[in-house]
Amino acid sequence: GGASWNSGGSYRNDGVDIEPCSDAITNGYNVGWTNAGEWMVYTIRVPEAGSFIASLRYAAQSATGRVRLAVDGTGVTGSVTLPPTGGWQTWKTQVLGSFVLEEGTHTLKLTAETEGFNLNYLDLTVGTGAGPLQPVDSPGFMVVYETSSCPLIIAAQKDVPFQIEWYDTAG
Repeated sequence: GGASWNSGGSYRNDGVDIEPCSDAITNGYNVGWTNAGEWMVYTIRVPEAGSFIASLRYAAQSATGRVRLAVDGTGVTGSVTLPPTGGWQTWKTQVLGSFVLEEGTHTLKLTAETEGFNLNYLDLTVGTGAGPLQPVDSPGFMVVYETSSCPLIIAAQKDVPFQIEWYDTAG
C-alpha cells in the first residue's frame, strides 16, 4: 500500500494522472502526464439520434500532440493535431470532428497518439455535421459556429461579459 499510481497526486489514486486545473471552465481537475497509447473510455446515453460535434479542451507546453476518437470501437475522427499552447495550464479548444450517433448507449474512446499534453474535458455538442467548423477561443468562453444551419454554440464562464454581433453578408 501507499504507492502512488497518480503522478498528479490529486482526486484519486487509480492510475490516471490527475492534477488541479486552472482553466476558466473546469471541474477543478485535468488529466496530465499523457503518454502515447494511453486512452480514456466514456459511456454516454444519447436520448435522440443526431449529429454531434466533438471538441477537446487541452494544454501543451511545447509539443504537438495527436489524439483520435472512436465510438463503439469505430474511429470517427482520424488523427487530430493538438498544436502547442505555450503552457501546461494554457488552455485551447480543438474541434475533433463531427459524426452521427444513434439513440442509445455508446462508448467513446479517446486515445493519445503522442505524449506531452494535458486534457481538461471532452465536449459533445448537437450539430448538423456539415459545413466547416470554426472554433474561436477567448479567456472564459468558447464559440463554435457551423455554417450549414447556423447554430451558434457558446460555452461561457459565469459572469464573463461578451457581446455578439451577427451580420448577414448574403443580402
